[in-house]
Amino acid sequence: MFRIRSLSIATWMILCSCTEHKSPQDNITLTDTALDNGHNDSAETDSNPNEDTSDTDENTSEPSNEQHQDLDALNQHFSNHFQTWLANNSQFESDLTRLDIDGGSFGGFIDETYPLEHEPVLFIHGNSDRSIGGMLGGWTTQRNYFLEMGFNNAELYSTTYGPADSLYAINYRHDAQTLQHIRHFIEAVLAYTGAAKIDIVTHSLGVTLTRKAILGGTFTDSNQTTIHLGDALTDRVDTFIGIAGANQGLTSCIGSVAPTCSGIDGLYPGTLLGFEVLGQSDILESINNINGYEAEHRYSIWSQADEVLSFGCIVWGVNTARIPSQTDEKSYIAKSHLDLKEDTAEVVYTMTQEHRIP
Repeated sequence: MFRIRSLSIATWMILCSCTEHKSPQDNITLTDTALDNGHNDSAETDSNPNEDTSDTDENTSEPSNEQHQDLDALNQHFSNHFQTWLANNSQFESDLTRLDIDGGSFGGFIDETYPLEHEPVLFIHGNSDRSIGGMLGGWTTQRNYFLEMGFNNAELYSTTYGPADSLYAINYRHDAQTLQHIRHFIEAVLAYTGAAKIDIVTHSLGVTLTRKAILGGTFTDSNQTTIHLGDALTDRVDTFIGIAGANQGLTSCIGSVAPTCSGIDGLYPGTLLGFEVLGQSDILESINNINGYEAEHRYSIWSQADEVLSFGCIVWGVNTARIPSQTDEKSYIAKSHLDLKEDTAEVVYTMTQEHRIP
C-alpha cells in the first residue's frame, strides 16, 4: 500500500511535466525596448553634438548583434551585471544564477544601475519547474505580461532550486539547502536593487518554501541539517501571492513514504483525531503557527479542479491552498494546477500593483 501511494505522488508530478504546453521559447519576448530600460536619455546627454547623426534611424531601427545576444542571455539567466554583483558579494553562497540549467534564472540591471519605477517582483516556482522555459514553462507567461505592462529586466527576478527535472519530483522537500537558496535569493535582490520592499509570487511547492524563507528562524531537515535563516523579512515584502500551495499538506501524502511527503520537511498533512489535526510535518507546523508574517498584502489563488491539491483543495476539512490570515483570494472552478500559474498573469499583476482582486 505504501509503495503504491508513493508512486502516485511521482505520477501526478510526471503528468504535470507532460501536460501540453506552448513552446516556452515561442513565448519569451524580452524586447530591445525592455533592454533599454530608460537609458536613451543618458545616451543622448553623453553624445557628441558635433557627431554626424544622419544614419541614426538606420542604426537604431533594429537591435545590434550585441543587443540580440544580450536579449538571448537575459531570457536564460541573470544579467552579467547581477552575476558580477553576486560574485563580489560572497555572503550569498547559494548558486542563484544556475548556469547549469537553461532558463535557470532571470533579472538584473543591464550595464549600470538606475532608478526603478516599480517594486521588484520575485517569482518562485514549484516542484520540478524552473525560472523560465522548460517542460513546465517556468514563469515565462507571467514575466512576459509584466514586461508588456512596462516592467523591465531589473524589476523582475527568478532563480531555480532543485534539478528542474520531474523524474526527481518525489525528492523535492523543504530541505535546509533549498530554504537557504530561496532566503539568499530574496536577500540578494533586496540588497542588489536597494528596494525598500519587494513583491513575491509563488507557485505550488514554492509557496510553502518561500513562506518559511520569509519567516526565518531555525529549522532542522530530515537529513538532520540545521539552518539559521535569520529574522523575519515581513517588513520588506509588500505583496505575497501563493498560487496552488499546499499550506496544510497534501491528502496524497497520507500513507506515502516519498521524501516530498516527509513528516519533517515534506507535505505530510498529519492525522485527524476527533476535531483536531495532529502530527503535521515539522515544516508545516513551523509556517502555520504564526499568522500574517508573509507580507503586508497576502493573497492566494486556487481552483476546485486542482488535480494536485485534490478536489476542492480540502485537507482534513480545510482548504490547503488558502494562506492563514490571508488578505483575500481568487478562486476558480475548472483550472488545473498548471493553469493557475499560466492563466493568471493579469490577476497577479493587479494584486501586486493595485492590491485588489480583479
